[in-house]
Amino acid sequence: GISLKEGAIAKRAKDDFRGRSIFLRAPFMCDKFKFHHGQKWFVLKDSYLVYMNPDSASIGFPMLIDKAFSIEQGFRKTGTNNGIRIKNLQRSMLIKFEKEDERDIWFEYFMKVKNKSLFVEQHLFNSYAPKRQQQYARWFVNGQSYMEAVAKAILAAREEIFITDWWLSPEVMLIRPCDDDSMRLDSLLGRRAEEGIRVYVMVFKDIVQVVGLNSWHTKLKLMSKSPTKKNIKVIRHPDHSVVPGTESSFLYSHHEKTVIIDQRIAFIGGIDLCWGRWDTDEHKLIDLGDENITELHIPNEIDDQVEEETPREEAAVATTEKMAENSLAKNV
Repeated sequence: GISLKEGAIAKRAKDDFRGRSIFLRAPFMCDKFKFHHGQKWFVLKDSYLVYMNPDSASIGFPMLIDKAFSIEQGFRKTGTNNGIRIKNLQRSMLIKFEKEDERDIWFEYFMKVKNKSLFVEQHLFNSYAPKRQQQYARWFVNGQSYMEAVAKAILAAREEIFITDWWLSPEVMLIRPCDDDSMRLDSLLGRRAEEGIRVYVMVFKDIVQVVGLNSWHTKLKLMSKSPTKKNIKVIRHPDHSVVPGTESSFLYSHHEKTVIIDQRIAFIGGIDLCWGRWDTDEHKLIDLGDENITELHIPNEIDDQVEEETPREEAAVATTEKMAENSLAKNV
């Protein structure tokens, strides 16, 4: 959506608040000399606040405007002059302005967004989202219909494609049968990316020794499909660390399976775009060939039939020799 307010604001490097005594706390001097503040570019939208590094344009932690969203100003609430403390369900952040009137303008915008947002209210089943009426929905049971619908939605995208998966296989065919690779996931995303569509993918960063999802291959393969436009961005998350005191990520993994097209069409549920998920309503154990055999035989009739012996070894040798001759002729 459209940005409601943007600008460069000093952000405290750490979000913790260490008391109100201006004589005993170290941040008092840091407030004056700005030792612990860094300039970030802040963007306020109707449902979240996000900041970016002005040098690299890398995005920092986005703060959603949720039911715990609150803003405070004043020295007793923020511990600094011309500051605003922002809180939500996930974190607390302190930002600082050069002038009081600039702080007041931003504070007014924060209040307007909070008062208009539906996400700050208490909703049914403690959900973050409000109840909505007359929404179109379609249910998918098996991978065949789901992946076909995803492929068509990808082809219809106008601005962006966002995908999250526990496991994503770039080479998986979304529509089958297909005579070429045009309906392969990486081919579809690469084609749309080169046409100007932005593609964002987040997959679980697997622990190779435990789960062999090969997410590194997924990242390299997908990003290589947009060599000119470079419109495919892939994040593997989370990082795994054994350092004491750091947040452990060994006990959980990303299991979100979503495909969101232009922020208007969303596929949500439990089907990864990966190997082993494509299936039909018939749940066939094997892929049948083109030959349709309708003649039925009783088991004892099959036993009575004389099997014609074929020189398998000679046939294999002959086939191998012909393959070698063809290969040699082609290379020559």
